[in-house]
Amino acid sequence: MTHSVIWLSEAIASYRRLRATDPDGARRIAKVVTAPATDPRPADSNALGGTSFRRIRLDRYRVLYEVTDDTVRVMHVGRVIARPIAMAQRGTPAARRQPKMSVAGGSMGAWQKSLR
Repeated sequence: MTHSVIWLSEAIASYRRLRATDPDGARRIAKVVTAPATDPRPADSNALGGTSFRRIRLDRYRVLYEVTDDTVRVMHVGRVIARPIAMAQRGTPAARRQPKMSVAGGSMGAWQKSLR
């Protein structure tokens, strides 16, 4: 079954800006966007939660779209902003938080005093 591909106005505006700044990237995006017409859930796309929205990442570009019974609505076309390597190496915020340790001979924390 072939789906109709419908572009929302915001996606068209983003694509036009991309075409002006990066014509090669825009050509690649155009090929990716036409693919969901025949296969709306390709293996290289990711479902977004339990919704009908999907995402395709193509190197540094991202396409967000919604699949319905007979249409594919392109919601957003844009660049993925690369995060600095230092941020990626830090890990999650929970991993960065270290428990405070008491030093031998140092002052006791409130929780240690409560154990006395």
